[in-house]
This record gives sequence, structure tokens and C-alpha cells, in this order.
Amino acid sequence: MEDSFFKVFDSIIEKEGISKKEYIKFSKEKQLSYGKKIRKIVNLLKDKNQKKQDSLMSLQIDLDNQNTEKLIKIIEEYGFPDKEKLNCKEYIAPFLVFVHSQEKYWKKIEKVINIEKNKGRISQGDYDYIMWHLNGRKGSPINLKK
Repeated sequence: MEDSFFKVFDSIIEKEGISKKEYIKFSKEKQLSYGKKIRKIVNLLKDKNQKKQDSLMSLQIDLDNQNTEKLIKIIEEYGFPDKEKLNCKEYIAPFLVFVHSQEKYWKKIEKVINIEKNKGRISQGDYDYIMWHLNGRKGSPINLKK
């Protein structure tokens, strides 16, 4: 997150009717006083934004967990989803659900996608992308073979 010090600074001096030319003529002590006041406001905003971000991330993780559990059940019952099975005209990317999964699901995911790979129901690219996530996202997600 960017430091919003200067946005707050501009807002405060504008609200107080002070031009930047006037501000630079203030004594060092008065400028430091403004700086401390601005930094305090920025830190409060930062804390508030961090709490909001943490709250949103918690909701996202809950959704990711629900989606992961649903996709595992679908795969176990019907196989790995594809356009033909779902009668879709556009490309679908169910593998993206698994690349947002939490570590607590990784062993189960690996088991089901290995079954799907052995049955030929998952593309190599989707498989590689999921395995990239399960293995700590090191290197390229897809092994580009010529």
C-alpha cells in the first residue's frame, strides 16, 4: 500500500486555506507539527485499511474453501469438468479454483487430479498449473515443451 502522506498533506493545507508557498515559509517547528499531525492521520488510515483488507481476505479464503470443497466433490462424482461435459461454448478454467486453495486441501487435491490425469480427464496444462500451486509456486506454472 502506498504512503498517503502527501495526499493527506494536500487535503489539510487546502482545508485550512494554506498555499504551498505559504507553508514553506512556516518555521521548521510549525512544519514538523503539521508533519506529526499528518503522520498520525495516515497511520490511523493505514490501520483501518489493513483491518478492512484482513477482513476481505478472510471472506475470500472462506469462499475459496467452499469452492475447493465443491470442486473436489464434483470431480469425485463426475470427473474433471470440461466444456463438453458442461455444454459450454466458452473456455472454462476450473483449475483456477485449486490454485486458490489452502494448504489443508492440497493432499486431497493432488489425489483427485492424479486420478483424473491417469484417466485422461484433465489437460496437461491444467494439471501442471495445479501442481505448481501445490508445490509452492516455484518456477513457471506450466512446463513449456517444444
